[in-house]
Amino acid sequence: MAKKERKSWVRQWREMSPVTRREALAGYAFISPWLFGFIFFMAIPILASFFISFTRWNIVSSPKWVGIQNYERIFTSDKAFVQSLKVTFRYALIYLPLTTAAGLATAMALNAKVKAVGLFRALFYLPYVAPQIAATLIWMWVLNPRYGLLNTMLGWIGIEGPNWFHDPDTAIY
Repeated sequence: MAKKERKSWVRQWREMSPVTRREALAGYAFISPWLFGFIFFMAIPILASFFISFTRWNIVSSPKWVGIQNYERIFTSDKAFVQSLKVTFRYALIYLPLTTAAGLATAMALNAKVKAVGLFRALFYLPYVAPQIAATLIWMWVLNPRYGLLNTMLGWIGIEGPNWFHDPDTAIY
């Protein structure tokens, strides 16, 4: 049986039909934001951290290459390393599964077709909505055209404040 020849990606690209090539380019265009984000916010910092782990660096001066000296110190004489491993494993084995299960249970309860689900949803989202409502009420008081804090302060320096919410020139802002 003859060995199948592997084609280079350049040859494969050239042999594609124009439609297939356009579809491939569209696919690359759609994944490019994620790809750039991954490269600049994940891959480069990970590689930089890996490089820095082989140096002695205090951020003020230039990094000095020390090789595996940092790893030798961590594994042989650093007492906090063992404790950090215990905490990390405890976090990974207890906290993550429990919070994932609690989140899944909450999502299922919010999506269930039961009698009081509307009340449950309202109570669940109330802590997220209440601060926004409070902030809205405060801004309505500050920007009130008759007795609002901002118009009162503008009046102290002789400027008549606008009707913030009802004037088309200011309401948009």
